[in-house]
Amino acid sequence: MEVIRPWAVPEGSGGAAAHASTWLDRWALARIQRTVASAPIRFLLWDGFELPSTAGPAVATIRFKHRSALIGWVWDPDLNVGEGYMSGAVEIRGDLLALLEAIYRASGTSIHRPWWLWQRSNDARAAREHVHHHYDLGNEFYRLWLDREMLYSCAWGRGSCSARPSRAFVATTGGGSSMRESAHRC
Repeated sequence: MEVIRPWAVPEGSGGAAAHASTWLDRWALARIQRTVASAPIRFLLWDGFELPSTAGPAVATIRFKHRSALIGWVWDPDLNVGEGYMSGAVEIRGDLLALLEAIYRASGTSIHRPWWLWQRSNDARAAREHVHHHYDLGNEFYRLWLDREMLYSCAWGRGSCSARPSRAFVATTGGGSSMRESAHRC
C-alpha cells in the first residue's frame, strides 16, 4: 500500500499554482511514479501533496509546479520531461545526474510509443518536410548569424582559431572592442 502524506508548501511560492490538487492530479502523479517504480524518486505536487519513494531513500524530488506540466508528463513523457524542466514548470531537488540515471534504469529499453502519439511520429516524409521548412531559408538569413565562411559551431577551442563574430553578434553587442576580442579568444 502506498504511503501518501501532505507536505506544507506556501501557496504560490516559486511560481507554483495556487490551487489545490484534485484526485485526478494525484492519480496522474501515481501513474507517473508507477512508470519508474524501481527508481528512488520522491514526487511532489504544487500544493504539497507527496508520493514518497517506493524504492528506498530518494536521490531527488520532482516537484510539479503546475497541472499542465503534470498532464504533459502523462501524455508524452519523452517530450515533456525535458520541456517541463527547461520551462521551470518542474523543479528538481537533489542530485540531477543520479535522478536521470535512476529514471533511465527504471524505464528499461522499451521504445513503445502510446497509440495517441503514433500520428506524430517523424517518418521519412515528415523529416524531409521539417528539413525544408527549417533550412530552406536562403543565405541572406544565415549570413546574419554565421561567420564569413557560413560555418556554425557551438564550441570554442583553445589556441588559434579563425572564428569571427557574425554581423548579428556585433550588432547586438554594440560591436565594442572588448566584446569582439572576447568573441575571438579561443
